[in-house]
Amino acid sequence: MAGLEGRLDDLIDAASDLSPAWPEIGKVWSDREERVFATGSFGRWAPLKVVTVLQKLRDGATSEPLVHTGILKHELTSATPRSQGPRFAVYGPARGAVIDYAKFHVRGQGVPQRHPVPRLTPTERRRMVEKISDHLAVNGARR
Repeated sequence: MAGLEGRLDDLIDAASDLSPAWPEIGKVWSDREERVFATGSFGRWAPLKVVTVLQKLRDGATSEPLVHTGILKHELTSATPRSQGPRFAVYGPARGAVIDYAKFHVRGQGVPQRHPVPRLTPTERRRMVEKISDHLAVNGARR
């Protein structure tokens, strides 16, 4: 019984500190965000209008939808958490990052359509759960 209690204690300890799993979860997140940008949000982003592409090219920007300088895309596709703790990890742009990603004054301009935030696919969810399960299996079975 003492052996079982020790193993359960190890499992509880592992579950209370998931920080060793964040790098692996970050890779899953990064892969996902790369796919979102590469596929235009899995085909849900409307193609850019010619006038928009021309304006972006004049500005020296990429012609990709939702990418102007590339800073936001780089921040969203990073596998490294910008902040983390034993029970959380935050991925994405750092607070205060200078990112030009929204126009708030659009008088006289065509207002772009909203771009829906894609939900995690079942495969992505499964991969993230597997990373946490792997962490628990390795770090929760020390005895």
